[in-house]
Amino acid sequence: MGLSNADNYYLKALDYYPYNMEFAIENLNYALGYDDEHAPSNCMLGKIYMYQLKDYHRAGKCFYTALECDKNYTDTYKYYSLLRIWQGEYKRAQSIINRGMTIIGMDKSVLLTHNAIIHECMGDYKQAKRVLSKAKLFSIDKHRLEKIDVDLSRLKEKIKSLKSTKKSKKRKPATI
Repeated sequence: MGLSNADNYYLKALDYYPYNMEFAIENLNYALGYDDEHAPSNCMLGKIYMYQLKDYHRAGKCFYTALECDKNYTDTYKYYSLLRIWQGEYKRAQSIINRGMTIIGMDKSVLLTHNAIIHECMGDYKQAKRVLSKAKLFSIDKHRLEKIDVDLSRLKEKIKSLKSTKKSKKRKPATI
């Protein structure tokens, strides 16, 4: 069994992305021309709309299409959940994360990191810290471990800042 034409053009687009967007998009269009239900191509197109064009509505449509076409394509869960977080749709993002955690081959540390971002955005820094610690256990990539450490450090600073803010509010101003 060989690669389909859509797979071949997707791989070419992947090779060009993000350094030569013109050729990446051209090859994605060819891939989707051969198979408009090609999940990797739809996902990459969503990434282009999300990161380069900042068209979050179209990005969401591409990710949704990718999920409809192949519920087991792991990259879609990573980017689609992050998009929903960026849009402030935390419940939808959490739903995508929960579904993604059940997919075989998923890098759970990425989805747990996204889960921690949801908690952080909602102001629950301690829970975010716990989730990041759990993500560390699932990580098998040195780069991912370093990113998690940076995120943990940022959360510790926020918790420290929050504590100092609470202390300063408790102090009574001096009277003259």
